[in-house]
Amino acid sequence: MDTPNIVLILSDQHNANVLGYKDDQYIKTPNLDRLAQSGVSFDQCYCNAPLCVPSRTTLLTGQLPFKTNVYGNMQSLYSDHPTIAHAICNAGYETVLSGRMHFQGEDQHHGFEKRLVGDVTPFYHGYDFTKEAFEDLFDAFLPGPAGFKKHGAGMSSIYHFDNEVVKSSDIFLKERKDERPLFMTIGLSAPHPPFISEKESYQYYYDILPEPDLTDEFEKDLHPAIREFRNLRSLNTLKPEDIKSMRAAYYGLIEFLDTNVGRLIDSITTHLDIENTIIIYTSDHGEHMGNNHLIFKGSHLEDSVRIPMIVSYPEKYLQHTSIEEPTCMIDLSRTLLEMASAQPLPAMDGESLSDYLTCSKTNSEQRSIISQIGTYPKTFTPSAMIRKGDYKLISYHGYETPSLFNIADDPKEKDDLGTNEAYQELIQRLLSELNTKWDGQKVYDYCERAYEHYGILNEWSHTSKYEKRKNWKAIPGSNYYK
Repeated sequence: MDTPNIVLILSDQHNANVLGYKDDQYIKTPNLDRLAQSGVSFDQCYCNAPLCVPSRTTLLTGQLPFKTNVYGNMQSLYSDHPTIAHAICNAGYETVLSGRMHFQGEDQHHGFEKRLVGDVTPFYHGYDFTKEAFEDLFDAFLPGPAGFKKHGAGMSSIYHFDNEVVKSSDIFLKERKDERPLFMTIGLSAPHPPFISEKESYQYYYDILPEPDLTDEFEKDLHPAIREFRNLRSLNTLKPEDIKSMRAAYYGLIEFLDTNVGRLIDSITTHLDIENTIIIYTSDHGEHMGNNHLIFKGSHLEDSVRIPMIVSYPEKYLQHTSIEEPTCMIDLSRTLLEMASAQPLPAMDGESLSDYLTCSKTNSEQRSIISQIGTYPKTFTPSAMIRKGDYKLISYHGYETPSLFNIADDPKEKDDLGTNEAYQELIQRLLSELNTKWDGQKVYDYCERAYEHYGILNEWSHTSKYEKRKNWKAIPGSNYYK
């Protein structure tokens, strides 16, 4: 068998439960459902940082944030830090990036030989072109009151950008002459905010989605760090109508995402040797979606930190198989290198998924999954998560008591066991293991210095005459909502 082509489709902010094959009775995702039918779906998969830049950095490096020092969206991976794209290229592959990856800094390739479409999000330290890309919707792109007030039926650059990415990817595959095997990453923006979807799909989901349940069962066990997280984003003012409207738009964006996945699968089938091509779908993190009165990402609660992941290669891998054991994004990093027969990168974390793909391996309960995030101006406190067996512990910097949830019995995380005396021994064991790879004070101090640097770079970006690399350009007048 020839060395396989590998196509990785990476979306942004896809809640792992909003999928037809995961029994969501409202969403229409026929193409992702079809991909899951032909492959292996990892149904307890976690990102290793619930925010765009640090999560994507873990994928590229196979390392947790405590090794890369990329804890937030204002930090960047050094160009001398090798990525899976470097290693896969060294193994004889053509490496191509089409669309979104949210690299921060001057290096917009990080090992990819070609880049077909630039990014739709800020990538220069101190220079935010969100307003250029999203016009009057620019503040709905960011966490805060506008992000959940400016939503509904309409149009945004998310649609135009993703359509261009899919079209450019199809043209590239059609015209490709390189005889090397292909490693191609296709980055789509949907279902990232603004939560705007086309009128027809918005109205469809608005009409069929149930009324939000905003009972306060969660309030009695709400960790003070999450309460502060919510209050700093002004999410304590959410009303049922806000959440229903936001969800209708979000579901519309996921249906749009699914349509583009279908277009990409058709293009891959037409232009590549499909019998020798691995197709992977995943997302960088989840979306709270109004659950527990939260919107956007950034916490280690399940809606934010768990991600969909599908790997399809019918000629070699299992089909229509669901893996329920916990896995994570950096497992995919290591697995991609194995798929390409590439050398591992130095000091990688994670474990290979290869046995799951070929023989439905059952994982040991001793496996630990770790996710980490740093501080972010006014909206986050540094926190880290460890999932081991049925239990998940979240440690918040500056708070003595962590959260503990039994995910098997309490998947919606309504019962925080962090103060329960019966679980203190387990809590101490999990904290002890987590703290070998986490120091909240050091992360806080590092991020504070990073923000000082960012302030200087921000001023420079507005005073200098440096010619910045061109970003993706919006179609004037293409962003609006009702």
